[in-house]
Amino acid sequence: MWYKNLARGWNKTKAWMGDRYQQGKKFAGELDKVAGIGRRAFGLLSPILDELGQSDATRLGMRAVQGYDQLRDGVMDVDSNVRSHARRIASADLF
Repeated sequence: MWYKNLARGWNKTKAWMGDRYQQGKKFAGELDKVAGIGRRAFGLLSPILDELGQSDATRLGMRAVQGYDQLRDGVMDVDSNVRSHARRIASADLF
């Protein structure tokens, strides 16, 4: 009997973790959409800023874009690792 409670708890834990992962994935996707809009806006404004003598602003903007890209790459690497572990855990036949 105790193993049935343990199995139920394990399945609830896996479901909870899957739900949190999906919520995080949805949030990251929305954040990436906003970053894409910002990137396009910066691409439109950058030549204007350069013509107005604001090359410092352009340089800072490029640094921000590069920083976001590095952060995104890191998150994508973590996501890949989490997915591989999740597949392994999901396929584990514990009960």
